[in-house]
Amino acid sequence: MSAEQSITRKIHWVPLESSPEALTKVMHRLGVPASVAFSDVWGLDDELLGMVAQPVYALVFLFPSTDKYVAERKKEAESSDNKASPNVWFMRQTIGNACGTMAMLHALGNNQSTIPIGGDLAGFFDKVKDMTPVERAAELETSQAVAEAHKEGAADGQTAAPAAEISAEHHYVAFVSVDGDLYELDGTHDTPINLGPSTDLLKHTTMAPLRLGSVAPNFSAETTSGPIDFHEFIGDSWAVLFSHPADFTPVCTTELGEVAKLEPQFLKRNVKVIGLSTNDLADHGRWVDDINEVNNVSLAFPIIADKDREVATLYDMLDSVEHDASNVVNGIPFTVRSVFVIDPAKKIRLILTYPASCGRNFDEILRAIDSLQLSDRQPIATPANWQPGEDVIVHVSVPTEKAKEIFPEVKEALPYLRFATLPESEQVQN
Repeated sequence: MSAEQSITRKIHWVPLESSPEALTKVMHRLGVPASVAFSDVWGLDDELLGMVAQPVYALVFLFPSTDKYVAERKKEAESSDNKASPNVWFMRQTIGNACGTMAMLHALGNNQSTIPIGGDLAGFFDKVKDMTPVERAAELETSQAVAEAHKEGAADGQTAAPAAEISAEHHYVAFVSVDGDLYELDGTHDTPINLGPSTDLLKHTTMAPLRLGSVAPNFSAETTSGPIDFHEFIGDSWAVLFSHPADFTPVCTTELGEVAKLEPQFLKRNVKVIGLSTNDLADHGRWVDDINEVNNVSLAFPIIADKDREVATLYDMLDSVEHDASNVVNGIPFTVRSVFVIDPAKKIRLILTYPASCGRNFDEILRAIDSLQLSDRQPIATPANWQPGEDVIVHVSVPTEKAKEIFPEVKEALPYLRFATLPESEQVQN
């Protein structure tokens, strides 16, 4: 089911072809100057992005819509964390197959102060400026000028135009930057989706790297323990999401066996563990038997079956021939050995990536979690090679006299380097 199929439509337009020329023709007919045009983005690396003419006002994205996409984006739009600036220009879509023109309207509507829009489109924007998104949609249904421009753009494609009543499987959405945040604008939702801070529209839309402090992207997936919503799985716990290149491989077999042995230690720290690879559930099930036999364990934590590489792409876990040819088979990349430590607020607190040839030290990951959790409770940092129970470093923001009230013993090595013994209540029990 496409995004548009989830909403009943009274009016249908012929869908626009996937072509920047079609969108450009529609907006030029409506009154946008010839100096503004849509163009293709040929790739996501810096060199190809550099070929795109500047300035970039908006990004319009066409993609195959699925039931899973519709459900996940609807949930994101309705989330209590989704806050939109009142300066975002947004309207609902009530016309079938109009998503191409809707994306164009969202792109232009949020750039009225920078693009000199005239003609029929200027009249439309002026008429709907104080309307709600639903009222704007109703006004569009009566706009003969926009309907005719869309019809002309749809008829001018390189392929024969389909019937207006067809259920198009591909869907257009627009991305714009407003008041320093990046927004996803899709008229099939009730509201814009705020994707967070952005200083470079094109890069942040196409290349959004996960960093420490980023909200861990949510997803739905099938696992060896059944289907999950990732954020619901985390709940009020910490989580370790880790990927491995493939099932039935030697290093991975030792790694997951080690995690199974250490799972009680993770749970003691209120940490849930979940694995991932691009194998299917049947492979996971057979491989778990091998893991249990070789490592003398009973693996209980879930493993995500990410056969379509959706989660791996979301978390940038895939390698390429250019980076690690040993982790690519027949041109298809496996997941690298990634580790994401996520806190109860769903924020990423630690990111590790290992090459395919190097097994991970999960004791070190436990040590890092101990340090993170401790520094959340106390104004401290941990020194090199720190182990639970050893002295910590007093945070530079804490005056020495205050530190002596908090810690049983404070030792000053340098004015900016003070070691402290933790209270007994803060000692990690292994």
